[in-house]
Amino acid sequence: MFSVNRESMFSGLYMESVEEEGKNAVLSDLERASYKVQFMVMPGFKVAEALVKSRVYISKTCLKLNGGSFNW
Repeated sequence: MFSVNRESMFSGLYMESVEEEGKNAVLSDLERASYKVQFMVMPGFKVAEALVKSRVYISKTCLKLNGGSFNW
């Protein structure tokens, strides 16, 4: 079992967004890289060779001019 901490960068390899269920558009890897985890809904698991991804709620992160970041 593995968990995801708040403010972690979203990784489609190990995580799945709970918001994707209602969206028709598929996000590219570059678009996914600009998302951070706000909270984990369900931890991930590895069962034999199968990976069950963590389910997370994400928010988009944008860069400010001074190099900081903020969430939408």
